[in-house]
Amino acid sequence: MKGLSHLLQTLKTDVHKLNDYQLTNELNNISDTYEAMLRFLTMGVEDPNLSTMYSQLQQRACVLSIRCKRMERIAANPLDLYSISAKNLTPQATFENLLLTLESDTDPKTQDIHTIRLFHFVWTSDIWKRNDFEQAMCLLTSESISVKVKSILVSAITYACLEYMDFHKMMLLFEAYLEENVEINQRAIIGIILVCRRHQDIISSYPEIVARLSLFHDDPEFRKDFFHSMIQLQLEVNTPRISDKMRNDIMPSLLNSSKMMRKKLGLIELNSEMTKNGENPDWNMNDSIDEKKAMDKMQEMADLQIDGADIYMSTFAVMKNYPFFNEIAHWFYPFDKDDASLGNISYILNDERGKYLLMLLNAGPFANSDKYSLCFMGNTLGEKAMEAFCSQIESQVSSQEDHESLIDSALNKKTTKNDARRRYVFDLYRFHKLFSRHPQFTNPFIENNKPVTYSPAETDIFTEFANDADQMLALAEFMIRQENYKEAIAILHSLEKAYNTNGEYWQKRGFCNQKLGDWQQALSCYDKADVIQSNSKWTLAHLGIAAINCQAYEKALEAYSQLIEMDPDSTKYINRKVECLISLSRYEDALPLLQKSHYLNDGDKQVKQYLALTYAILGKTDEALALYYPIDVSTSPTDFLTIGIIHLSEGKTNRAFAHLTQACLMDGFEQKYKELTAPFVAQGIIDSLKAELIYEALNINIRS
Repeated sequence: MKGLSHLLQTLKTDVHKLNDYQLTNELNNISDTYEAMLRFLTMGVEDPNLSTMYSQLQQRACVLSIRCKRMERIAANPLDLYSISAKNLTPQATFENLLLTLESDTDPKTQDIHTIRLFHFVWTSDIWKRNDFEQAMCLLTSESISVKVKSILVSAITYACLEYMDFHKMMLLFEAYLEENVEINQRAIIGIILVCRRHQDIISSYPEIVARLSLFHDDPEFRKDFFHSMIQLQLEVNTPRISDKMRNDIMPSLLNSSKMMRKKLGLIELNSEMTKNGENPDWNMNDSIDEKKAMDKMQEMADLQIDGADIYMSTFAVMKNYPFFNEIAHWFYPFDKDDASLGNISYILNDERGKYLLMLLNAGPFANSDKYSLCFMGNTLGEKAMEAFCSQIESQVSSQEDHESLIDSALNKKTTKNDARRRYVFDLYRFHKLFSRHPQFTNPFIENNKPVTYSPAETDIFTEFANDADQMLALAEFMIRQENYKEAIAILHSLEKAYNTNGEYWQKRGFCNQKLGDWQQALSCYDKADVIQSNSKWTLAHLGIAAINCQAYEKALEAYSQLIEMDPDSTKYINRKVECLISLSRYEDALPLLQKSHYLNDGDKQVKQYLALTYAILGKTDEALALYYPIDVSTSPTDFLTIGIIHLSEGKTNRAFAHLTQACLMDGFEQKYKELTAPFVAQGIIDSLKAELIYEALNINIRS
C-alpha cells in the first residue's frame, strides 16, 4: 500500500525540478514533521492526536503535489490558455484592488475589463490560503458588486477547482450556495457537484468538506436543488441524442407540414396560385395528416423543453463565432441587456421598439450565450432589419388571445432556480463543445469518450444523498424516461432494500432489464412484481413477453391465460397464447383460439396463416385450403408459400412445387420456408429430406 512516504518521495523529485524555495521549504517541513511522528511512534509514545496529525500531513502533501503540478503545467505548456492567463496577470491583480475597482468604477466597458480580469485571476490562482478566502468572501458579500460579477466569481472558482482541487475555494462554493440570488446559488451547487465528482478521492481526505456536505444533506432545500441539478446535468449529457432527434425527426416533420408552416407559423408564402405540379392549393391534399404529424412533433418538442432538454444546441452552435466568444469569461456571463458588448442592440432592448425581442429572450429556453448570439446577429443585420424582425414577433404575439398579459408576463418574468440552473448548464455544455480552446479542458459531460452519468450512486462522496430513497427513485424514473436504462438500473439496484416489497419498483427494474436485453433478469423482476401486485395487466403482459424470450412457455401461457380472463376479446393476448401453445406443440388447444382470433380480425394475414398451418398439422387440409381458395390476383407470395406447404403436408408434391414457385422470389424466402416447414418436420408430417430437396429444386428453377 502506498502511503505518505511514497508521496513525499515523489514530491522530492518534483520540487527539485522546479527549484522553488517556498516549495522546498514546505516539503522539508512536512518531511521533518512526519519523520518525528514516526520516531515517537516507534519509541512507544502514545499520541491521542496521531490520526489528526497524519490527516493534516496528508492534506499538506496533497496541496504541495497540486501546486507542483500547476507550476509544471505552466512551464511545460506555455501556449495553453491557462498558462498564458496565469503569466499575464500583473502584480496589481489582487482581491483588494479588484474589489476596489469593481465597487468604484461604474463605466460598463471598464466593468467588463475588470470582470474578465477577476475571472482570470481566480481561475489561474495558486492554492488559496485563509486570507484569500476571506478576501473573496468580501467580494461575494459586497452589496456594491453586481450579481453578474458574483456569478462570474462562482464560475471562476468552479473552473479553478476543476483544474486543481483547492480546499478554500471549495468552501467558498458552499458559502456561495447560501446567497439568496438564484444565479449565484444555482451556479454554486452545480460547481459543488462537478468538483466533488471530479476530485472525490482528494475531497474524501478533507473531513471539513465531507462534514459540510453532510450538513447540507440535512437541508431539504439543498437536497431538492442537488437532485434537480443532477437531472439537469444528465439531461445535458443526452444533448447529442436530443439534437439528432431534432435534426432528423422533429424539424423535418414540421418543415414538411405545408399547412402548419403556411397558416400557423407564417414562414412560407405561396407565390403563385398554382403549386409546382399544377394542383389547386385549396385542395390541401394530405394537410390533415401533415397537420396531425406536425402537432404531434410540436408537442414532443414542447415536452422536451418542459423537461429542460437542450433542444436548441445545434441551432445556436453556428452563432458562436463572434469575437465576444474568444474570451473565456464571456461564456459564463449571465445575460445582461445593458452589457457594453451588445453595442447598438442594447439601445433597442431598452426602449419600446425592442420589447418584443426582449420578450422572446426572456421567455425562450435559451442559454445565456444563445441570447448574446441572437443580439450579435441582430447587430450584424442592422437596425432596420432588427426593427422589422421585432415587428414580425409583434404580429405573431398580437394574434394571440390576451397578448398584453403575455407580453407583460414575459417582460417581468422573475428568474427561477430552474431557469438559472438550466441556462447555466446549457452554457457549460456549449463552452466545452464550441469554445475555440475547449480541448484544453476536461469535459464534465464526457469521460473516456463515453457519456458521463450524473447520479449519487456513481460517486462515493455523495453516499448520504444516495441514501435518500425517494429522491433516488425519482432520479431513476427520470433516467427511464430519458432511455438511460443502464444508469437507471444501477440506481434501482441500490434501492432494493428500501423498495423490496413495492410492486412498481420491480416493474421498473424489470422494464430496464428488458430494454437492456437481459430477459432472464426481467422475468425474475416481473415475477416478483406479480407476487406483490397480482392481476396487473401491465405486469402480466411484460412477464409473458419475457417468458417467451426465455423460452419459458408454460409460464408465459399462464400469464396470457390470466390476461384473456381479464380481456376475452383481445386478439393481442389470444395470439400470444397461441404462440405459446404452438411452441409447446399443443395444436389442438391452439386451434379454437386461432379460430376466435381470425373471427375477431379476419384481416390479419399472419393469424390466417397460422390458422391454416395449424389445420394442416391437425390433418384438416380442406379447412386450411378453404382459407386461401379460390386463388385470384390478390393472392400474395406469402399466401402461395402457405398453400405450397399445406399441399406438401398432404403429400401432393407437384401442387406444392407449383405454388412454391410463385413464392420463391419473395424476400427472405429461405428463412420463411424453413421456419414454416419446421413444425411439420418435427411432427413427422413432412419428411426433412423431402423438404430440403424441394428447396433445392426451387433454387435450380430460379437459376435456370
